[in-house]
Amino acid sequence: MRRKKIFVRPHLNDRTGDMSKRWYVELSMRDHRTDKMQRARYEYLEEIKMNNCNTAPERYEAAKQIIGRKSTCSG
Repeated sequence: MRRKKIFVRPHLNDRTGDMSKRWYVELSMRDHRTDKMQRARYEYLEEIKMNNCNTAPERYEAAKQIIGRKSTCSG
């Protein structure tokens, strides 16, 4: 029997680098009540607003900060 994933690490969906589309960081966690995976998407976190950045390197840096924060805390 396969083991069920409890958590999928945060990762960036950069829409193949298309700056005209909204980028987001996505992660998934298993809900212990329903035993189903729940997805969460973040375009911003507190003062970090990824889609307000005008260049791809700025968005990648903002995403890196969001991923770093979501990897270390549960909120």
